[in-house]
Amino acid sequence: MTVLFSSDRPLLRAENLKAVWDAYDGEKEFIQYIPKACKALSDRYSVFVVDCTPQHSPTKGDVKTVFVSHGMTGDKKYGLDFTEGHRAGCSQVDYAICTTEYARKRVMSQIGLPRGRVLPLGFPMTDRYFGKHKGDGGTVLANHRRAYLYVPTWRTASNPPLPRIDWEKLDALMQDDEFIVVKRHMCTPDQIMGRQYAHIMEVGNMEPSAPYVIDCDVLATDFSSILFDAYAMGKPSVLVTDGADGYIATQGMYEDYPSWYGSRFVDAEGNEEGFLAMLRDAFEHGMGDVERKCTEVVVGERDGKSSQRVANLIDKLANGKVKHAVYCATRNIYDDMETAAKSLVANSDVDVVHFLIEDAEFPHELPDIIEVHDVSGQEYFPPDGANSCSRFTWMELMRAALPNILDVDRVLSLDCDTICTGDVSDIWDIDVEYGYFAATPESWAKSRPGLYYCNIGVMLMNLDNLRECGKADEIVDVLNCHAFAWPCQDALNYLCQGFIVHMPSGFNKCPWVVDDGSPTRIVHYAARNDWRDDPIVRKYRDMPWSEVMKRHGS
Repeated sequence: MTVLFSSDRPLLRAENLKAVWDAYDGEKEFIQYIPKACKALSDRYSVFVVDCTPQHSPTKGDVKTVFVSHGMTGDKKYGLDFTEGHRAGCSQVDYAICTTEYARKRVMSQIGLPRGRVLPLGFPMTDRYFGKHKGDGGTVLANHRRAYLYVPTWRTASNPPLPRIDWEKLDALMQDDEFIVVKRHMCTPDQIMGRQYAHIMEVGNMEPSAPYVIDCDVLATDFSSILFDAYAMGKPSVLVTDGADGYIATQGMYEDYPSWYGSRFVDAEGNEEGFLAMLRDAFEHGMGDVERKCTEVVVGERDGKSSQRVANLIDKLANGKVKHAVYCATRNIYDDMETAAKSLVANSDVDVVHFLIEDAEFPHELPDIIEVHDVSGQEYFPPDGANSCSRFTWMELMRAALPNILDVDRVLSLDCDTICTGDVSDIWDIDVEYGYFAATPESWAKSRPGLYYCNIGVMLMNLDNLRECGKADEIVDVLNCHAFAWPCQDALNYLCQGFIVHMPSGFNKCPWVVDDGSPTRIVHYAARNDWRDDPIVRKYRDMPWSEVMKRHGS
C-alpha cells in the first residue's frame, strides 16, 4: 500500500521530511495538512509519515505512524513542550525519530513515548551535506574567499524583533574578498535590508538555505537550528544574541544559551565592527571545542545515511516486515529470559524484542532493541480463574493475551528455555497470512486422527487474525472457565484447529515434537533439569550485550 507523507508546510520546506521522502523508493503521496479526522485515510495508506504537530496524526488502526519532527534535536523546549492535546496525539504514533541519545531522552520525557518507540536514527536533513564542499552549492558565496551566511530565525509578535544593523556601514567595513548573504527565514516574507550592497546580498524566504550553507565559510545565526547544519559540515558559527532573553522567555531552551552552543557570540545592533570582527575570527580559527562537543551531542554520527535508516523503517512498516519477538517471565526466571533473548538477537535480524515481566523495570540494563512491558496489573486472568492456580504461573497464560497487549501484526513467541544456535531470521517468513499461528506438531498427537496439536514453545502468531475474528477473546474466556493440563498450549491448539500452520522442527528442537529432518536452529530444553549447564546456554548467559549487538543481523 501507499505511504502518505504530510506536513503543515510545503514539502520542499519540510526539510527532514523531504530528505526521508527522497530516500523512500516505495509508492508514496504527499498531502499538506492531514485532516484531524484521518480514519477515512487509513484504508488508503499503510503508513503515515508526519512532521507536523501530533494533533494531525492519524486515528489509530492498522495504519502505522512515523513522526519525523523538524525539532528533533532535543535542545529547545519549543516543539517538545506539547499541550495535553498534542501529548495525547503523540502517544498514538508508533515511532518518533530523533538525532541522538541526548535527544531521545528529551523526546521521551516531553512527549511521553517509551524508549523503544523513540529511535535515534540520525538527522535526515543533514545528509545533503555529506561529501559536499564549498562550491558545490552553486551560489554567489562560492566566488568569495571569506563567505559569510547570516540566517536569523523567524519572529512573531511575542518574540524580540530582529537586531537593527546598519547594513551600509557594515558594507563599508568589509574588504573585497568578503561577502555576506542574508537569508530570510521561510516565515519572514518582508525584506530585512531594503536594498543590496556591494558586499551584502539578501535572498528570499522561499529560497532553500542548504546551497548557501554548503558554500559559506562561517554561519551567523541567533536561535535557529540551522546552526546544526553548519556544524554537520564542520563550519564555525557566530551567535547573534540580540533579544536572547526575550526568545528564551517565550520559546525556551534546555541548555545555557549561548555558551553551550558556541564560543563566539555578539550583540550586533549598533555593533557592526564587533559583528564583523567575530565573523573574521571564526573564519580564521574555525570550530572550537564547544562547537565540536555540541555537534557530537546534538547532531551525532554524520554518515549521510540517516534518511535511508528512516526510509528502511518505513519500508518495514509498509510491508509488514518489522520483526517482533516476545518472552514472558516471572522474576525468578528473568536471567533465563535474558539469556534466551541474547541468543535470538545474536542469531537473527529481529527488530524488537518484547519482555513481559511482573515489575515496573527490568533489574538489568538492556539494549534499545528490548521493550519492557510491566503486566503485573493484568486483568485478563483473575486469581480465581480456572487455570490461575495450576502448576503453571499466571505469566504462562499471558501468551493468550498477546493480541490485546502488543499492537503489532505478528510476533514470534518463545519460551525462556529456548536457545537459538543458528540464523533464524527466516522464521518470520513462515506464511501465517491465513492462519492463527505456526508451530511444530507434537509426536503423541499422531495417534489422534484429525487433531493437529503443536508445541507452542516457539510460535509465530498472527495477532491481526486472532484479534479480527474475536478468537483472542474467546481463548482468554475459555482459559478462565475450563482447566487444562497444559493451559495456554491446550487452549490455543483446541480452539485454533484448521488454522495452525506447520513450523519446521528445526525451529523447535525438543524430544516431544515430530522431527522432520530440518537442521536445528533453536533448541528447546522443555523442562530438562540440567539445561542451564549446557555450554551453549552458558555461552549466551555470559555474553555481554555489546557483543550480542555486534552480531545482530550479521
